Amino acid sequence: MKSIYLLIILFMIAFSSAFSQNTKAVLIFKDGTSQEGLAKITASGLVKYRKAKGEKRVKYNFDKFEYIKLYESNGINNYVRRKVKGQLQPKILQVVTKGKVTLYKVNSSGMTPMNMGGPGGFGAAPVMYHHYSINSYYVQKEGEQVVTHLGSTELFSKNFKKAASTYFQDCSELVEKIQNKEYKKKDIENVVRFYNERCK
Repeated sequence: MKSIYLLIILFMIAFSSAFSQNTKAVLIFKDGTSQEGLAKITASGLVKYRKAKGEKRVKYNFDKFEYIKLYESNGINNYVRRKVKGQLQPKILQVVTKGKVTLYKVNSSGMTPMNMGGPGGFGAAPVMYHHYSINSYYVQKEGEQVVTHLGSTELFSKNFKKAASTYFQDCSELVEKIQNKEYKKKDIENVVRFYNERCK
C-alpha cells in the first residue's frame, strides 16, 4: 500500500514540475522593445525571466508588457493582461482569435483527490487523483476597455446561451443561431469567427 501512495506522490511531483519549467519566450515591452529568453507567468501577473538557463532570473510585473509570446507544447501562444468586467483584478489571458471581437481564454488545470471507497464503505480507502482542465472564455469588442466573461467548459458555469445572446445582440443572425442551439458553449470559437466574418 505504501508503494502505491509513493507512486502517486512521485507522479504529482513530476506533473507539477512539468508545468513549472521556464518556457522559451519573447517579451514585448510597451515601449516597443523586446527580449528573448525563458519565462514563466504566474496568475498574479508576475513574470519570471532569464536570458538562458543558469543565468540570473529577473522578475517583472506584467503591466510592463504589451504582450508575451510563449513557445508551448501546443504551439506559440500570446498572453496579455486585461481588466475584466465586474472584477477588481485584471487577468492574464491567452489570445485565441483577434478581430472585431477578440477571444481570450484562461486554462485552469490540476489534480483533485478521489476517494475510491472501501468494501462496504468501511476501512481505509485508496485515494486516486483525477486530472482536470477547464477553459474560461472572455471576449472584447473593438473600442471596449474591459473584457467580458462569456462562460467556461466547467460543468456548472454561467448560462452561455443567455450571456452570448446578450453580448452579441447587435447581430440578430448570430443570436438566432445561439438561441436555436446551432451554436453551443463548445462552439465559442465558431461564434466569434461568425461575428467577425458575417456581422456588421
